[in-house]
Amino acid sequence: MPVTGASVISSCAIGADGLVYAITDTKVFFVFDPRTREVTHREDFSTYGGPAALGMHTGPDGSIYLLMTKAVVRVTPGSLEHESLGQPPTGVGNGGALVDGLLYYSSGSHVWAFDVPGL
Repeated sequence: MPVTGASVISSCAIGADGLVYAITDTKVFFVFDPRTREVTHREDFSTYGGPAALGMHTGPDGSIYLLMTKAVVRVTPGSLEHESLGQPPTGVGNGGALVDGLLYYSSGSHVWAFDVPGL
């Protein structure tokens, strides 16, 4: 496990740069370089809540989008700057898909969508 203390990688996505972006059950966001087989970055994302399973996606703009319980987060590859785009309108179960600027997810037996600004 690339993050000490974590037992699950909740979600991951491949960036346009070929790096693997991921988040653990302990709310640690990390970046893995498959060429060097090294973790190049680790950061606590607990201020955004817990991660949704299958809640990480690479957007058409190259940014990484994470669905968390308290926020939808955009991460800029390269600088790794991150920002909250807002709170999901209802409780988050699992992630699903990022299509045409909408980030779909489940809440109980319902499907919801978050309109991602700028996509």
